[in-house]
Amino acid sequence: MLKKSKRISLILIAVFMVAVLTFTACGSSNNGASGAGAQGGEGAPIVIKLAGTGVSATGVDPITIAIEEGYFAEQNLLVEDVGDMDVLQFVAMLENGSIDFSMTMESDGIGAIDQGAKIVEIGVAGTSTEKYPHMVFLVREDDDLHSATDLVGKKVAAFGINGCMTGFPYEYLAQAGVEDPANAIEFITSPENTLVDSLLKGDLDCVGIHGPVGVEAIERNYPGVRILFSDYTIFGEKGGDLGWYTSVKYADEHPEIVTAFLAAVGKAQNFVNDHPEEAAEIYKPLALNGISEDFFEVKNFAKDALIQQSHTEEWLRVLTEGKSFQPLDNEWTFEQVATNKYNPAA
Repeated sequence: MLKKSKRISLILIAVFMVAVLTFTACGSSNNGASGAGAQGGEGAPIVIKLAGTGVSATGVDPITIAIEEGYFAEQNLLVEDVGDMDVLQFVAMLENGSIDFSMTMESDGIGAIDQGAKIVEIGVAGTSTEKYPHMVFLVREDDDLHSATDLVGKKVAAFGINGCMTGFPYEYLAQAGVEDPANAIEFITSPENTLVDSLLKGDLDCVGIHGPVGVEAIERNYPGVRILFSDYTIFGEKGGDLGWYTSVKYADEHPEIVTAFLAAVGKAQNFVNDHPEEAAEIYKPLALNGISEDFFEVKNFAKDALIQQSHTEEWLRVLTEGKSFQPLDNEWTFEQVATNKYNPAA
């Protein structure tokens, strides 16, 4: 179990490391919050500032789709990218109003709330499926590692220490009855582009990667390895949700903007799910860093950006257990950490 001070730091880092996009809205000079209603409103559009739009080289960015297909314009929202943001200041920036929306693992959002962050989950972006989980953990094809208990005493690596990268292997071990999972394996951090090479050389026993995660792409790009487990192995579809978050203050003061944002994002996510090939063709020419064709996968997004209460409650259950990688200090209900009340599809 992590000490509280260390756990707080890891939560703050995890919130941004896992997130693909970070959203910020203008301050009072924008006049967006007090102008005409955002959803279907007329007059000057409300400017929403984003960071990192279109940076993914391995998957479709639904925000870029929403911009290109006019879904934000339909909601009288205008998107402006503001560049990179300070990783460690994420929660403070949400709470002081300089950031309006951001994405992170649901487990990390709950952890931040438990430590006092005044934020709330208002929707879901990416989700896990059996074909495309959030993360996979690989072993050498000829190794005799076939279960969680086989990992005890082994070297497990990912590119960082945060909720999903350490949390999934810890929970995999905990569900197999391993006591003190954090000390049952030797966890190592390494750049993601070196992980598989280190695995094949025998320097590591198991490595976790965020992409590619599909069996076909892994077999094509990484001969000699196989998937030992993924977040889908542990939680099914419940454990890989990336939540959309805003501050409690912003949601209370500007519910119409939150609703408009979710309407646009939800429509874009549905488009990607329903037309994956078309979405990929729209996105690829707009990707700021180009496209890695061998690694490119069109993953699944939550329909209408709706939160599934059972998914959130699964994390609340896991995080209250003593073996959890990120144990909570307080008891929480779904209604205290998340809501669909702003989503027009609810």
